[in-house]
Amino acid sequence: MVGYMFRILNVNTNIVDYYRIMKDLFPMNITSYAWYKWYHTTLFTTEVRTYGAWDNKKLIGVWSVEPRILNNNNKFYKVGRCFAVGILKEYRKKGLFTELSNFALEQERKIGEYSYIVGFPNQSNPVLKGHLKVGWYPVLEIPKYEYNRVNKFYNINNNIEYRKAENTFIDVLNNRRYTEHPDNKYIIIDGLILKPYKDICHILELGVYPTKNLNVAKKLCQVYKWDKLTVWCSPIDVYKRAIVNSDFKIGNKIRTMIVYNIVEDNNLKMNSCRLDHGIEESF
Repeated sequence: MVGYMFRILNVNTNIVDYYRIMKDLFPMNITSYAWYKWYHTTLFTTEVRTYGAWDNKKLIGVWSVEPRILNNNNKFYKVGRCFAVGILKEYRKKGLFTELSNFALEQERKIGEYSYIVGFPNQSNPVLKGHLKVGWYPVLEIPKYEYNRVNKFYNINNNIEYRKAENTFIDVLNNRRYTEHPDNKYIIIDGLILKPYKDICHILELGVYPTKNLNVAKKLCQVYKWDKLTVWCSPIDVYKRAIVNSDFKIGNKIRTMIVYNIVEDNNLKMNSCRLDHGIEESF
């Protein structure tokens, strides 16, 4: 496209421009400058690839992918999770998002590191249609379930429920994402990982004892006086019964899991899943 340039972006050496565009693209995001620098220079270093779009020297769009391992029906795949994607508002409706996506996907195809690229955009986000235009396909919908705080405490039971390993992301960072976070905004208890956002708290991981940990989360909801707890849960989630039985109700936000084939010919399919570890944290 005449007048615009697409190339890989070195976030480490362009952290100021990257931080500025992230604030413009996601104004409600509370991520700090320190977090971006830590994430790209210490946690993942060169393993995260970010592609940028420029208008002369101005960074106007970004498209990033980070490494994950997906256990899909007991077959392990190296996949990339697409995140932090967008074009500045004043440059939209020019086809730039499609151009940037095509450029990034073509580079990933040449590298050949991943079998698939996966993403989890909100259904209401225009970026979803942009992804589908360049060859992504939907795999499943993942609604957000919510628990509203009530004025009573819950007893923690000892039911043992083992985590189903099929169709879930494997933690390649060994929890470094949470334990070394520069802003230290996580609560971690026996496999339960929580992230507070002002008056609400999001459940990032339920561990191997979902019913027990959901009750722990509800008790903490009373202690910290959060208005509600939230958790992503698809219709085929192996923990859906535990979540619903723990008084969580379906909310009004839905993410769509979309996939782009890089080296695989067959489309990714799932009969059951537990994808809490892989979905975007903030919302």
